[in-house]
Amino acid sequence: MSELHFQYLIWKGKQMAIEGFERYKVEKTVKKIVEGNFDENTVDGLLMGLREHCASNSVFREIAHFVAHNKVRNQGLTNSELEAFYLSLRHFSEYVGPEKRLDFSVPVPMYIKKLLMVQLDKLTDAEIRKKYRERRKVLKSRIDKLFNFDEGKGTILLKEAVSNPTAKLITDLLSFIQARPVFTQQLVLDQIVSTLNINNLMFEMSDLVLQSDKIVLCILALLHNTTYETADKAISKCYISSEHDLIPLGPLVGLHGEAVVNSSFGKLSLKGTVPVNWRGRNNIWAAFSIFLTDLLVEDWCEPSMVKIVSVGSTSGLPTHVLKVDFDRPLFINDDFKLQPL
Repeated sequence: MSELHFQYLIWKGKQMAIEGFERYKVEKTVKKIVEGNFDENTVDGLLMGLREHCASNSVFREIAHFVAHNKVRNQGLTNSELEAFYLSLRHFSEYVGPEKRLDFSVPVPMYIKKLLMVQLDKLTDAEIRKKYRERRKVLKSRIDKLFNFDEGKGTILLKEAVSNPTAKLITDLLSFIQARPVFTQQLVLDQIVSTLNINNLMFEMSDLVLQSDKIVLCILALLHNTTYETADKAISKCYISSEHDLIPLGPLVGLHGEAVVNSSFGKLSLKGTVPVNWRGRNNIWAAFSIFLTDLLVEDWCEPSMVKIVSVGSTSGLPTHVLKVDFDRPLFINDDFKLQPL
């Protein structure tokens, strides 16, 4: 990394490289990690030690801030993604699934404007230029100026009739639901390496890579059972999960009569859930993956976490399945596997 880039990151994040006794503590923490002598508390110490000494708006800072303030979070990259998902589902449940349609000739809920903004952020700059021949900043400004606000009623109303291109923009932005991971294993590891580098902390890359799976497992454990507050003060939750939730005890039958058997739960992930009020039922949760890892469930979870669960007597299908119990608080045991407290 060049000195110029290092100075830019310091200016951009308004932080200085770690120094003094704090640096000494982090150096000891890094040494423990590269030697393989660590657990989730050690990784917690690394995140805490460097959270004010990393690039702003980075994944490293996002994770570190949440671990530091592990009550209800209402800001950050994860919160933004959960909120966008929540708003999209609220719009779908109120105006797409039911017979009711969104009518902009009358006041509509204030969240619709916020949804338009977050949906625009789902599009890449290239997609925006190709589809609308405008810059993101111009379209956001256009949306921002479209409405009058009634704070008392929590509604917005179009100031005037909109042009066809603007009407198409609004229709397009309200026509899709997209949820995407905030982190991947490689992205998190790249961010850790970058943060160590900009603080001139010495380590052998090959040694760190050897510990990468364990580092990621520690971060999963630190983020398990965390909560976020999104729009409408809705509480969203994040928890460790598996790529495949269930494994049938017995073969399923495929489209062409072939036996289909899931023999693995797949990879570990952190899933985010948001509440959905569907036709008066407010106890429904929708989920998507926040953090994708390369860690196989069978390699990194204690076998005792796998339970046999009854799914009722369905004709022609297995009546019992295997399920991993992620519902309880988890820690990393001496064998470096997830285990319930």
